[in-house]
Amino acid sequence: MRKKIYYIFLAIITAVLCLTLVNHIQADYQSTVLADNPLLYFRFEDAGTGGDVDDDGSVGRGGTYIGDSITGIPSAPGLGIAAHLGQENIFDGGGDCVSVDDSDFVFGLPDVTYEAWIKIAPGDLAYSRIFQHNGSWLEEGAPGVMMNTYEYGVIGGDKTNYGLEAPTDDGEWHHVVITYDSGASTLKELYVDGVSVGTASAPNDLSYDHELITIGAEGNQWWMYNHLKGAIDEFAIYEGILSECKIKVHYNALILDPDLDGDLVTDDIDNCPCVYNPDQTDSDGDDIGDECDNCPGVYNPGQADSDGDNIGDYCECETANLNSIDPINFEDFAILGEGWSTTGPGDTNRDDIVDFIDLLQVVEHWLEECGQP
Repeated sequence: MRKKIYYIFLAIITAVLCLTLVNHIQADYQSTVLADNPLLYFRFEDAGTGGDVDDDGSVGRGGTYIGDSITGIPSAPGLGIAAHLGQENIFDGGGDCVSVDDSDFVFGLPDVTYEAWIKIAPGDLAYSRIFQHNGSWLEEGAPGVMMNTYEYGVIGGDKTNYGLEAPTDDGEWHHVVITYDSGASTLKELYVDGVSVGTASAPNDLSYDHELITIGAEGNQWWMYNHLKGAIDEFAIYEGILSECKIKVHYNALILDPDLDGDLVTDDIDNCPCVYNPDQTDSDGDDIGDECDNCPGVYNPGQADSDGDNIGDYCECETANLNSIDPINFEDFAILGEGWSTTGPGDTNRDDIVDFIDLLQVVEHWLEECGQP
């Protein structure tokens, strides 16, 4: 009898510990996403109930479940419930998807990141959409992601296919992120499970004459097709480009206490999670470690960098002022020249070499006074 009671007690303790672990992971992932301020964030915990979709994003737009075969199923470990879309390739508008109104184009952004977890059973993949920004027949104008056997196709500006060594319909959960960067020569980049699998150049003028986003389908208000047959979870839209580091942090958030850079500081409290910085130095107190802060001497938690030169907008002038004496002039130019092609004091963008990017930084602020003595 005592032995039986012992095993019952052990089973209860094990169940409590497992539930605690799952809740910890789920909270870690959700807090990781919310820390990056998504405009739209569908967790699909209400999948299978029909009607409206709860939205944890900052816009609070929400969505609508379309179709009769959407069910709630267990998601990747620690992520709660996912939406399983059962009907696909039904050309009369009867397939399953999640519809999001964007008639005011709040999600029509030149720089944008889309994120989702997907799971497709073997044999269930056939030109299906993870999502599509719709509203006209010009499907290639606005962002979207399609899939076919062993391949992703990223839409927006043009249609680009990325072949993958691993199948996309292997019955496992996969983390998929797509970024569109209007300021880069490479407009589109696709990440699968935290790793970049391809980039593509395309016109940097995404078309947003569309009024609807359909998650799990392509089409418009009257005609939806190319439906996803499978599960989708944790769909998010972010204004701007999530960095490769951020994407890795999101993917690894399902691992208990991940430490990407191996500095023995877990990612959830590491102020620079992709760079080894065990001392966590943060000179300006903006919660971004000096090793990865684009403006380590000036408080700038938003890390704004309008020209993409790895120098924060708030300290561009100070960085170009190499001798820290106003104005920026030939003395600064001389310092730059002395360190040319080295890692000298003229390395304004900290890429370990003094080159034309640093020269342009000094020229841009020529004769400017940065408020230094």
